[in-house]
Amino acid sequence: MDGSFELWNIESGNIIGAFDTASEALAVVRHLLDAYGDSYASELTLGRRDGDSPATIVGEGDELIAMIERPPAEAERDPVTATRVG
Repeated sequence: MDGSFELWNIESGNIIGAFDTASEALAVVRHLLDAYGDSYASELTLGRRDGDSPATIVGEGDELIAMIERPPAEAERDPVTATRVG
């Protein structure tokens, strides 16, 4: 895939990480929410960056919670592009 997914803490303005797939980024979101509680999602935003183009927001806050709570059958697909992963 050409591009990356960036997970940001919008409260602090710091990038948490850049990932090759949305699934990798959402695994980190899941870990953070397990550690700090679902309210922490309000501080997070997930963006997709393709090359030098500005990032496009994929999800933030409650949208991220919904993305990580999708049924396992849907989890086999990239939650953004709907393409099969793995």
